[in-house]
Amino acid sequence: MKRPNRIGIWLTLACVGVGVAGCSDGMPREGAMAPDVALELLGDKTKELQISDLKGKVVILDFWATWCGPCRQAFPHLVEMQQKYRDQGLVVVAVSDEDRDTISAFVKKTGFSLGFYRDPFRLANQKYMVDGYPTTFVIDRSGRITSFTQGGDPAPVEAAVKAAL
Repeated sequence: MKRPNRIGIWLTLACVGVGVAGCSDGMPREGAMAPDVALELLGDKTKELQISDLKGKVVILDFWATWCGPCRQAFPHLVEMQQKYRDQGLVVVAVSDEDRDTISAFVKKTGFSLGFYRDPFRLANQKYMVDGYPTTFVIDRSGRITSFTQGGDPAPVEAAVKAAL
């Protein structure tokens, strides 16, 4: 009886494992549960927001930076959507990993009224695999991601919000 070639089996399993791992880049997908993260409230570093605390709400989770032009262009639309759909359960969470003073100066200068949060250790950025700004997720009332967009175009974000409401 011929014995199986163990090296061949291990190489095959390793190749299959690499192939399977290559099929998914790990980024949260539409239909997946939104990763739970803790975010620091901009105005009070002792207060945190857990994404899981927002179940029952529709959430726009927007990753942005003060130096990002498309981010700044998207903010008026996010503010408008927040005002338009707040009574139906929409919450906008704007997340930056920049230092508190930089974000605070930006908010003060622009006057945008959104929920501004910090991700000081980039844990949310890592869990959501953010690789550019703006990166925006819409999360439905059950905590599932219904939309993922990059680039700041408000149309697909609003369409996803309307569908989730």
